[in-house]
Amino acid sequence: MPPPPTIIKINTDGATTETTTEIGMIFRNHLYEFEMVAWKNVGMIDSYIAECTTIVIAGEIAVSKG
Repeated sequence: MPPPPTIIKINTDGATTETTTEIGMIFRNHLYEFEMVAWKNVGMIDSYIAECTTIVIAGEIAVSKG
């Protein structure tokens, strides 16, 4: 089910390997069109912290974009 027309849906993910951790997020509108895609290497942190960090950063981006 898509979000309402005035809402952007954000999906987040974090992945950890033996040597690095990457986070990513996808912002989509009510038509399932991409509004923004972002990812970042955040060094070496555990997977739980990676997931939490991704949510915080996605929230910061959403607030900054209005």
